[in-house]
Amino acid sequence: MEDLGSLGGSTSSAFDVNGRGEIVGRSESSTGAHAFRWAERGGMEDLGTLRQNDAGSSTAIGITDNGVIFGHSETESGASHGFKWTKADGMIDLGTLSGVGDSVARDGHTRGIVVGRSFQTTDFDTRRAVKWMDGEIADLGTLYQDNSGVSEAFAVNNKGVVVGFSQADVTTGSAIRTPAVKWIDGEIFDLGTLRDDNSDFSDARGINSQGTIVGQSREADGTEVHAACWGC
Repeated sequence: MEDLGSLGGSTSSAFDVNGRGEIVGRSESSTGAHAFRWAERGGMEDLGTLRQNDAGSSTAIGITDNGVIFGHSETESGASHGFKWTKADGMIDLGTLSGVGDSVARDGHTRGIVVGRSFQTTDFDTRRAVKWMDGEIADLGTLYQDNSGVSEAFAVNNKGVVVGFSQADVTTGSAIRTPAVKWIDGEIFDLGTLRDDNSDFSDARGINSQGTIVGQSREADGTEVHAACWGC
């Protein structure tokens, strides 16, 4: 076990590591809790924030094998926006669907796709799964027939398949339905739950290059939540 240190504060946490051994996370510093990048050469680097003079807070959630980092940061308005960081361009504000509210970038891959969530307004219940690519943000939609409701994206694989969860139309006899989903080329697919009537909830948190998906679901009798795998 190796101590990676901090940015001068008393607490730091690491959240992801890529194939080159570059590590990202969050550390307390003299100006707030900041996203960091750690490498064998150079140690811990403060990635700053989206505010002037690097005030406020930021968190790095993930890093691709080619060194692109993503996460979220406080902005001048006080909102928290998803960001993409590269060595060439520094921290880039990915924005939100409507220009207001918060967003967070959770995962990405070497082809430039970043996924996460964005509010449509300042209300948490307007959050939607989104994909950023080539500087544009796209709403991935939901399972509702009228495309209303809530969805979130948590991961994307190297083929561009995105996974997360979505609210859905209620099935016969069930009170609520929020199943895990995957998006392929903009089309959403219901992955179901472990319940016999496919009700209740599940969510997908990770996907590998072979398309195996992992997450969690309310299990068959509805009393417990279990780890779940689609395609194992």
